[in-house]
Amino acid sequence: EARPTSILPPPVGRTEARPTNAARIGVALFAAILAIAPLGAHASPPSFADVKSGYVSSDAVLLDRHGAPLSGTRVDAKLRRLDWVTLAEVSPAMSAALVAAEDQRFWEHGGVDWAGLAAAAWDSVWRVVDGRRPRGGSTITMQLAGLIDPALRPKGGDARTLAQKRDQAGAALEIEQAWTKSEILEAYLNLSSYRGELKGLRAAAQGLFAKSPEGLDARESAILVALLRQPGAKPSLVAQRACAVANTVTPGADCESIRATATMALAGAYRMPPRWNLAPHLAAKLLKTPGERLATTLDAELQAFAVA
Repeated sequence: EARPTSILPPPVGRTEARPTNAARIGVALFAAILAIAPLGAHASPPSFADVKSGYVSSDAVLLDRHGAPLSGTRVDAKLRRLDWVTLAEVSPAMSAALVAAEDQRFWEHGGVDWAGLAAAAWDSVWRVVDGRRPRGGSTITMQLAGLIDPALRPKGGDARTLAQKRDQAGAALEIEQAWTKSEILEAYLNLSSYRGELKGLRAAAQGLFAKSPEGLDARESAILVALLRQPGAKPSLVAQRACAVANTVTPGADCESIRATATMALAGAYRMPPRWNLAPHLAAKLLKTPGERLATTLDAELQAFAVA
């Protein structure tokens, strides 16, 4: 599927968009509002390589003498997180839905969408007065900063404080200086929660749709992006949000089809049979550490012949 040109990265390098009058006013307004917020502190963001190396699957794998997988088993019972997904393994439909719904100026800004953030700050000031639900204003990079640093996440169901917003924005600016845009998208997709125990895009795609990330279509991608805002939402609300996401990417989306897909995907338990199951008893005996890849003296071809 061809992605809309509005969300494609710049063809050569990355150029920052010239600030509009609205953006200039937004910067000034946001700075004025945050001047009264207490000063927060955050650690410098880690590198992309550190984040990726620190990612641990909930499963462990038993290997044969040549390094071929024999059996896989889940070790971490608290969450379900499968192997890291590279951006090259993500379907264009998923990338398009994410950027269109969460951060339409992702490829242009330097980590903070100043006009959007100022509007969110203004909403935060007035939400008590008129009861409006405040808009988020966070870019994908700002959300990633919260996924990396627990201090930048909202506590419980509360919205982020102004000080947290400022610290989050500062961390996002630092990330954009050290990471590429592709690395930011890749990390975000892997670190996000989607539904229940499903963490990371590979587990979400497999658990909800029995697919690998590269096979996600436009409907499934819209549903996954809709889940990012509220992973525990009712299926009807997820379907409604997914329809809005799909229409943002391509006007005239088939909302009935999206609703049916969401209803089926979110109906019950997530069943993920092991990808390899040639030596299940030995795997259960030996594999104890999440992310472990343990080599044995077995031969996968001979083991498959014996099982058959």
